Amino acid sequence: MAFCQKCGQQIDQNLISCPYCGAKNVANPYYKQTSFPGNILEKFKKLNTRGIAIIGGGALGVIVLIILLVCLLSGGKDGAVESQYEAMYEGSKGAVEDLAPSETWDEMEDEYSVEFKEVYEEFEDMAEENQEELEDEFGKNASLSYEIVYENEVKKSTFNEMKDWLKEYAGIDKGDVKDAVTVGVVVTAKGAKGTESHCSEITLVKIGGTWYTYTGIRNVVWASQSAAND
Repeated sequence: MAFCQKCGQQIDQNLISCPYCGAKNVANPYYKQTSFPGNILEKFKKLNTRGIAIIGGGALGVIVLIILLVCLLSGGKDGAVESQYEAMYEGSKGAVEDLAPSETWDEMEDEYSVEFKEVYEEFEDMAEENQEELEDEFGKNASLSYEIVYENEVKKSTFNEMKDWLKEYAGIDKGDVKDAVTVGVVVTAKGAKGTESHCSEITLVKIGGTWYTYTGIRNVVWASQSAAND
């Protein structure tokens, strides 16, 4: 675990940014990493081996590997990751809305008496600050790209804790929480001053038939509380 140097909240040291305020997590062991960390390569290698072993190697093995990667990125998982980064760095209204299911937005309005517009303004401010920091380091119009490179199941005990939190704070019935996984995401920042890549592990949760980032839902709750206190 680590502490955010900006807001002081305790966070996972492997996160690329603080889930509470969006600041860069300089405690991340892969911060400023310019290549894939060894553990990511190893897990990717195992996925590659499994894909090729199904057919027995050769060109067909490559085809199977491609199919496996497409499956890995399907089902809305890549879209959930994209929404999180677009909300945090671009302040996209659609991305912010996609961070959480309608049940959560309804709960925020009932619990904190805030409308979407007020919550969105919190994300706008955070995205503006995040983008300024990104451009300070990588140059004007710097951008991020991201790629899921592996996936792991969440422990049952952790999954149950997530369901408890989602029910208590985000207005989501436990029966609607269908699955949860952690994904390894390689994030690349690119601008006139250079390019750097590092790894972040993100937890995704499937609610109904749609995947969301767990951090994204928590950010919606945090932003709603912040808007209510303004």
